[in-house]
Amino acid sequence: MPAISIPENIPDINPFWYLLVSIPFMAMAIDFLLSHSIFGYRYRLFVAPGIIIHEVAHAVACLVTGAKIKALDMFNKNGGSVEHFKPKLPIIGPILISTAPIIFGVIIIYFLSKLIGLKPVDLTGMNYSYSDGLELIKRIILSFNAHGIRNGIVLYLLFSVAVTMNPSIQDLKNIFLSLLIIGVGILATFRYTSLRPSISQFNPTEMTIVLSTVVALLILCLILSIIIFTLSKFIKPK
Repeated sequence: MPAISIPENIPDINPFWYLLVSIPFMAMAIDFLLSHSIFGYRYRLFVAPGIIIHEVAHAVACLVTGAKIKALDMFNKNGGSVEHFKPKLPIIGPILISTAPIIFGVIIIYFLSKLIGLKPVDLTGMNYSYSDGLELIKRIILSFNAHGIRNGIVLYLLFSVAVTMNPSIQDLKNIFLSLLIIGVGILATFRYTSLRPSISQFNPTEMTIVLSTVVALLILCLILSIIIFTLSKFIKPK
């Protein structure tokens, strides 16, 4: 199959940013597909470790930003929750609290992957063709080493963390105002000053490979979720 052509007018932005932005959207898509499958929200029982890590990440970010915790529920039928007061760190504080599960998730997936010898995947060299996509999936699957109890547990934790690192609707609400303020500030900087910061110059090569590995794992989770969601349409629960 021919490679997909990419329009020339797309800004030259470092792949790091594309990978970073794609992670929460893919995780949210996985959550949607599984929660609307035959399992419903019961699938979260299977990924309980990831949900607990998700809530711990929120709690740690609350402590770091000075947000006093009112209530902490590590796990319930709907997932979990952390109720807290406003952080003492303005604007950035809410963003750190809401995105903490993604940050924790990326770090945990990176170290768990190294623990079982999962080779890093660099998506930046792909030509975005169907053959490249199939080769990527094949490479990911073949690199999994599920032999032994320890590796099986690590693989389970990898998938558990990957499918639960998405921000909740409440998380998105909490950071809306902060993102709006930052967005207005950036627009004002471009409009009324001569400063022209370029995020394309930010080139963290190692972190880009880490994010590539996380995204590759999410791609595999997304494919499995689509299969489960599709099969659920032909299976009527008793």
